[in-house]
Amino acid sequence: MNLNRDNRTFSQTYPTVIRESGIETLRLLAVFAILAFHSNFYALGGPARADFCTVPVLSILRTLAEFATLVCVDVFVLVSGWFGIRPNAKRMLGLWFQCAFFCVLLYVAGRAAGVPVGSKVDALRNLFWVGKWNWFIKSYVGLYLLSPVLNAFADSAPRRTFATTVAAFYAFQTAFWLFPMSHHDFIQDGLSTFSFVGLYLLARFTRIHSPRFATRPRWTDASAFFAIVFFGTTLYVLGRFVRIPRSASLAYSSPLAVASSLTVLLFFSKCRFQSKTVNTIARSSYAPYLFQTHPSIAAPLFYPAVAFAAGKPLSDYWLSMKGQTWLIPPDAGGWQMSTAVHFASVLLVLACTFIVSILLDQIRIVLWNAVCRLFSRTNAGRLVPKR
Repeated sequence: MNLNRDNRTFSQTYPTVIRESGIETLRLLAVFAILAFHSNFYALGGPARADFCTVPVLSILRTLAEFATLVCVDVFVLVSGWFGIRPNAKRMLGLWFQCAFFCVLLYVAGRAAGVPVGSKVDALRNLFWVGKWNWFIKSYVGLYLLSPVLNAFADSAPRRTFATTVAAFYAFQTAFWLFPMSHHDFIQDGLSTFSFVGLYLLARFTRIHSPRFATRPRWTDASAFFAIVFFGTTLYVLGRFVRIPRSASLAYSSPLAVASSLTVLLFFSKCRFQSKTVNTIARSSYAPYLFQTHPSIAAPLFYPAVAFAAGKPLSDYWLSMKGQTWLIPPDAGGWQMSTAVHFASVLLVLACTFIVSILLDQIRIVLWNAVCRLFSRTNAGRLVPKR
């Protein structure tokens, strides 16, 4: 239902945060989708024209999976816009602490295992978000800092102005996505705070004003998602045989990615249930991404393990290069098994990555809680008047 702006209070716009297990389930599925997205076309390479002729079923299924998991990043930002970011120093420090925990832990583990993880200077830069590792966190921090301004606009702008602004934004971004130009990657690929601002406002508008498309039954949202995925897959396959502009684009700024991500969010927002287990695990939803993309894990272990499980010779792997250290022999071609077994093996690699990262993050949570308790006691001691 629409909110009355004249009588709406802050608590009505940003109610007390109660973890909704439906949305928390979405967070977990989204981060697993990141692992799947990175392991499909990245680790194994996208299907070429010849693949669609020789192994059409497998190639189409892989393309379907890639378009289905393309929602992985956009969903995270949409969820932030759905609830609204309420920035404060503690949350910012908590985010930094989580990134720093994995950065230090995996760097030390990589050095101990003899894996090339870059110089100490690179590690120090990554620790303070100025290195090459983890583009997402830098873009998200930019959104975090801008959120008070975005919230003020969302709370005060008339519905028509809000809708026009969001529509104009996506018309502008889609134009750059459809007709890519050099030096405009931050717009056309969706890898920057700029794109995150659009996603955030889209989610805020949908949550506050409840447009008609957002009030449909869940089955409508699910049907729309699968329709978009099938449409994107069709364009991709046709683009291997007929020239179609941007048919092979899997950018996060793609209108297909944005639309499918929104339908997924709407579907899970209507899944009303509470699960303490889901909510607890979801506190670590960002951990698998930090774990899998770290230089100590991604190139030397995760991508080769996926390729090995899929039966693909690692010598063909896209990161195979001179000086690369492999924890799996680069000439190993994986097991000669059926496609179904290879698929199950890849899922096992993803599941192990997911579980290990979640378990490691429990250590981070314990440490962070200890730091918060120590800080609270210190401040409490300072507030006690001297006698």
